[in-house]
Amino acid sequence: MVPPNGVLATNLMLACENLADHLTHFYLFFMPDFTRKVYDGRAWHAQAQQRFAALAGSPTGGGLHSRQALAARARWFELIGTLGGKWPHTGAILPGGSSRAIEAAERVRLLARVREMRTFLEQTLFGTTLEEVAALDSLAALQGWRTRAAGSDLALFLDIADDADLAQLGAGPGRYLSYGAYAQADGRHALACGVWDAARQQVLPLDTKDITEDPRHAWYAEDASAAALHPMAGSTLPQADKAGAYTGTRHRVWPARCWRPAPLPASWWTASP
Repeated sequence: MVPPNGVLATNLMLACENLADHLTHFYLFFMPDFTRKVYDGRAWHAQAQQRFAALAGSPTGGGLHSRQALAARARWFELIGTLGGKWPHTGAILPGGSSRAIEAAERVRLLARVREMRTFLEQTLFGTTLEEVAALDSLAALQGWRTRAAGSDLALFLDIADDADLAQLGAGPGRYLSYGAYAQADGRHALACGVWDAARQQVLPLDTKDITEDPRHAWYAEDASAAALHPMAGSTLPQADKAGAYTGTRHRVWPARCWRPAPLPASWWTASP
């Protein structure tokens, strides 16, 4: 069993990465799209440019909040450097826990980085305390919070989402799968695993035994006698003219209640290994 401190160290590093990923996606990958000329004339466009313009350099000084997010993200990664010895490619996480003990002075520096990130999130991204954001439990609560957080980056995003009707885009099949995250010393997860079914508005159990891996739906030759040939159970060779194939990689068969893929045209197949 992993020692409690090993569990804490692992989960803290995972949480740092997760938070940084969300910050990066929002400020660098997603919001800059709304600064394009195609949105010129929208009521929010000037604010989007000022806050989120791409960081290639802007004569008008755009992208102010994106630059602040980058600076906050850089300091945030110091937590992983301290907990894991370095970032990226942390080497302290080993089977059984973490190989690096944290000294008292390092804990003080960790707390300072957490306080810096809290300040950025509360003053720039959310415009309210993190406790208030964490307490939001419904769309009505979000809308009420939105009026109190007017001027924050998230409130501006909600304005953009309403005006551009983003809620109608990318809905998908309404099924979302989670393997769980932040394992505890007792084997449970702080974020439970399961399948969210939007149509039923409920979480269904996830049985990982229903998930297998085989090349039946990929452009690979297979043993016709095998109902589900695992790639490790035998050799597979490319087969570009295979009927019914839709992916160029060994296909992972998900539980039917999670995902029903649609076939892709054969022109999508590539012979590259």
